[in-house]
Amino acid sequence: MSGSLARPALILGLLSCIGPFAIDMYLPAMPAIGADLGASPQGMQTTITAYFAAFGLAQMIYGPWADQAGRKVPLYAGIGMFVLGTVLCLFAHSGFELSAGRFVQGLGGAALGVVPRAIVRDMFTGPEATRMMAAIMLVFSVSPMLAPLAGSALLGITGWRGIFGALLVAAVLSLGLLAFAQPETLAPDNRRPFNLGTLLRGCAELFVDKGFLLLTFIGAFGFAAVVTLVLTLLVPTPQAAERTA
Repeated sequence: MSGSLARPALILGLLSCIGPFAIDMYLPAMPAIGADLGASPQGMQTTITAYFAAFGLAQMIYGPWADQAGRKVPLYAGIGMFVLGTVLCLFAHSGFELSAGRFVQGLGGAALGVVPRAIVRDMFTGPEATRMMAAIMLVFSVSPMLAPLAGSALLGITGWRGIFGALLVAAVLSLGLLAFAQPETLAPDNRRPFNLGTLLRGCAELFVDKGFLLLTFIGAFGFAAVVTLVLTLLVPTPQAAERTA
């Protein structure tokens, strides 16, 4: 990758990796978290569902917002929301509080999943845009492998709360990266006002687009298989727990 692409690729890649790390980094600690908070295996699995539900819904807000207000304002709001959710997780004392924190985390992490892609579209076209998007997707591909390893290491050193402490530090550093290293890429003349009707019509078109749905379900089922395998290995069912006891 050329020098002109390396810097934005690094910045956008670092911003984009916060979300995947938030998904996978605490998975090795789920049994320890459940034991510490007195949460059932089903309750711990809810913490994952809460994140994904918020992450999926909030993307529909950040996209139009980024087209209306520019790219940095939604990113600031998303990272701020992620910081708040991480603090709630860090100081959670029950499974419900942890799930609530994860939901808020997901609301913030959605901005980091959507807006960097829009920045790529603003800055590059053609082969350069393809290379940039490939670099960002490489981060997404590597993160599910590295995040659990990092989480396991932190679990052994700091306990499970240290994992959320590390995510908090990463989020604060990403705020500095956004403020001082990433310029605004959407010119005021190219901004579009938010229109709920346009948003709903766009969603309706996607939901009947067979090509979009096919690719979406392929990615969704593939990721679901990985998450299901990890949960099966790390979070015992009540029947398995009884047999072990």
